[in-house]
Amino acid sequence: MTLRPRLAEHALLRRHVVDGKDVVVIHHALTGALVTLDERAATFVGCADGTRDLDGITLAVARAGMFERQSEIEAVFAALDEHGLLAEGIEPGPVMLRSAEQWMTPAEPVRADVPIEALSGYRFRCDGVGACCSQYATIALSNEDLRRARHVGMRTLPGDEDARRVVLPLYGGVRTERVAMTLVDGRCLQLDDDRRCGLHVRGGEAAKPTACRMYPATIADIGTALRASVAVECDCTISSLNVAPEEGAPIVPETMRHAGDLPLGIAVRVVADPVALMSASPNAPSRFGPRAEVVAWIDRVLDEGFGDDAINACVVLARALESGDALVSVPTFAPIGADELAGELEGAVAAIARDMTGAAQAADAWRSERDRTRRLRRAIASAASAVLDRGLADTLLAPDAAMLRAELFALRAALFGMHVLTAGRPAAAALRELAGRFVVARELAIVGSKELGHPLAAVMASIRGA
Repeated sequence: MTLRPRLAEHALLRRHVVDGKDVVVIHHALTGALVTLDERAATFVGCADGTRDLDGITLAVARAGMFERQSEIEAVFAALDEHGLLAEGIEPGPVMLRSAEQWMTPAEPVRADVPIEALSGYRFRCDGVGACCSQYATIALSNEDLRRARHVGMRTLPGDEDARRVVLPLYGGVRTERVAMTLVDGRCLQLDDDRRCGLHVRGGEAAKPTACRMYPATIADIGTALRASVAVECDCTISSLNVAPEEGAPIVPETMRHAGDLPLGIAVRVVADPVALMSASPNAPSRFGPRAEVVAWIDRVLDEGFGDDAINACVVLARALESGDALVSVPTFAPIGADELAGELEGAVAAIARDMTGAAQAADAWRSERDRTRRLRRAIASAASAVLDRGLADTLLAPDAAMLRAELFALRAALFGMHVLTAGRPAAAALRELAGRFVVARELAIVGSKELGHPLAAVMASIRGA
C-alpha cells in the first residue's frame, strides 16, 4: 500500500442515498470497477489527502469523532489499493481541463472567436418531468454553480444541517474545483418531490448548474468551428420534434455565436485529426482520413439525405467508410434486406446485451428498486437478449412511423454533432453500434414499460452511462 495514500484522479467518489441509507461508491473510471463504502469507511477515505501516513489518518479519523483500530483502517485502504484506486502523496494540482480528447470552457484566447455551428431547424422544449435528473451517474457542479445553489438554498439530507453530505469531489477525494451532487435513489438531491428542480423553482433557470442549463446540447470541436448538436437521451429531445418554432428554444442560445461566448465549465469534445475510419482486419489495414475531409463528407451526407430508414443508413455509411473510395462521394442509400442487415448488426446487439446485462447485475447489487438507472439497465438488457433470441430480422421489419422519425433525427443529430467520431472507436464501428442501439430501442418499444419513457431516449442514455 502507498505510504501517504489518497484517492487517484480516476477514482470517482459518489454519495448515494439508497432506500434511506447513505452509500458511498467509488467508480474506477478506467476499468469500470466499483467499490461500495459505508459511512465509516467513507470517513477514512476523507481523511486521506496524500499528506498523512496511516498513523496520521488514524489520528484524523479520531478527530472526526471516530475511534477505530488502525488495523481496520488499514484494511479499507488495502482493499482500495487492490482495485487500483489509490495514488501516493499530494495531488499535483487541479485536474487538467484540456487534453487531446476534450477541453473545458473557457476557450483559450486564440480560440475564443471560433464560430459555433448549431443544428439547424430544431427547437427544444423541456417537458419538466425530471427524467434527465434521474438517469445519470454524475451531476457535476463548478464552484460557481455551488455558490449560486447555496445562495438560493440547497436541499440537504435529514440531519445534515451543515450540508456536509451534499457534494463530493468530482475526481479523486481531495480537490473541489468541481464536485458531484448526492443522488437519492438515483435522483438528484435537488429534485423536488414533484420532480421539478428545486434550484430552478427557488432561483430561476440561472440558479441551475451550468451543465444542466446547457443540457441536452453537445459541443464538438472540429478545428474550424464548434458543432452544437443534441444528445437524444431524454424524452423531450424527441417530443420537441413536434414543437412549433415559437414554442421552443435553439439548442444553444442565439447569443452564443463563438467559443468565447460559452459559459464556464462546458465540456467540449475534440474530434481527432486524422479520424479513424475503420479497424484493421485480416483482409485490410486500419484506415484514417483527414478530419476536414471526413467532416465535409458527413456534411454532404446531411445535405443530400440518407433515406427514410436510419438503421439502413448507418450500415450503408459504415460500408462506405470501409470501401476503397471512402470520402470520395456520398453513397446510394439503397435498401438492404432484413436478413443481411441482421447479420451485419448481430455483433453490435450482442455487445449491448452483454454490457447491459453486466451493468444491470452491478446495479442490482446496490441500487434501489426505485432507481430509474437500475430499471432502465434491466429492461434494456432484457430487450437486447430478446432480439437475439428471436432474431434481428423480425425486429427490423416491425418499426412504426414515430420510431422511424425519432431514429432519423437521432442519426442526423449524431452526424452533425460528430458523435460517431470519437477517440478510440473507428467511425464505421460507431455507426454499426448506433444502428444496434436503434434495433434494441425498437424491441424495447414492444416489450418495455411506458414508465421508462421513450425507448430510444432510454437506450441512448443508458448505454452511454453504463
